[in-house]
Amino acid sequence: MKRNMVIFFVITLLLATSALAEDCDGQAGCNDSDCSSNPSCQVACAHEADNNPCDGTVSLTELIDYMDEWKLGQHTFTEVMGAIVAWKG
Repeated sequence: MKRNMVIFFVITLLLATSALAEDCDGQAGCNDSDCSSNPSCQVACAHEADNNPCDGTVSLTELIDYMDEWKLGQHTFTEVMGAIVAWKG
């Protein structure tokens, strides 16, 4: 229960202070429609949590999935904080 409260608090705090980034925007000559088909537009994964798809940003869904894995003991709290930083980034 305490972990759930911490997760809720962290997500609430971050939602209040950041905007979600879009996947390929900002890359020269790239747009969202050609991200997956144009190798020059593909972006490296931002974090281990950035996995579905690996688009250079950690989405809220990816972050929540990563936190669920943490609750199952698959990641450390430090790794989750890294995912949060990548998500906020």
